[in-house]
Amino acid sequence: AALTSIGTNLYALGGNNTKLFGKYDTTNGTWTGLSSAPDTTTSGGALTNDGTYVYATREENTSEFWKYNPGNDTWSVIKDVPATAGAATVNTARGSLAYTATGPSGGPEIYYSSGNSSTDLIGSLFRYKISTNTWPIYSAVPAAPNTFNYGASISNPSGSDIVYALRGVGTGTFWKYL
Repeated sequence: AALTSIGTNLYALGGNNTKLFGKYDTTNGTWTGLSSAPDTTTSGGALTNDGTYVYATREENTSEFWKYNPGNDTWSVIKDVPATAGAATVNTARGSLAYTATGPSGGPEIYYSSGNSSTDLIGSLFRYKISTNTWPIYSAVPAAPNTFNYGASISNPSGSDIVYALRGVGTGTFWKYL
């Protein structure tokens, strides 16, 4: 399961091996069922938004990346999270997403921490460049590989170009990415 908010609405990805997706209106306290996610989600799905669209990763052991349009209640499948580089495979287990309006390239980007642990790309931080539909690896990750792990989380304060990260795995390790 995962949550993100746009305005006064919370968007929820159901998890539990379902395609459930819904919206909670915080003003009137009501839930509305929305178009089903493109595929089932279990653990590891993550959500973020750019103020207009909702972006989602499917779950652990997949590299699927989706975009939801609240204006017309539709999903689209977009560029997968990088799945391999050489012999390394990205395990999207319990990854996290964060949006920034002006990333290093000067345009809007979504950051993704890959979650769980043991090969070159696992534990890496990626950025999705919305304008080019690409996922270049973000090289400023300290101590990679094996940086992020279960329980990792990243966030970006509204209006900021800074991404903050918690490492996960029961540590208190906290990073700031400029």
